[in-house]
Amino acid sequence: MTSVVSHPLALQLIGWAKEKKQAFRLCLKEVIFKAVRRNPEIHKATDNDIEKCAKDWLRGASDRNGARKLRYMRAAAAASSSTTEMPEE
Repeated sequence: MTSVVSHPLALQLIGWAKEKKQAFRLCLKEVIFKAVRRNPEIHKATDNDIEKCAKDWLRGASDRNGARKLRYMRAAAAASSSTTEMPEE
């Protein structure tokens, strides 16, 4: 999937897909299916297999390229700063 859809594009597609789901499905689905069919190692994959893999890959886009770790670090920093602040009297 990374050779068909880049990480930044995948993040944009997630938001766009929520608004225009049907058009998104048709457009991206056609591109992905054509790309898979061109690969001699996996060209016999079923449509359902391709669709499931694509959905799983897109679903995880927001956690890729260190985004999950960054979110964790921000949450930990926010939690530690809120516990170290002294209440004003």
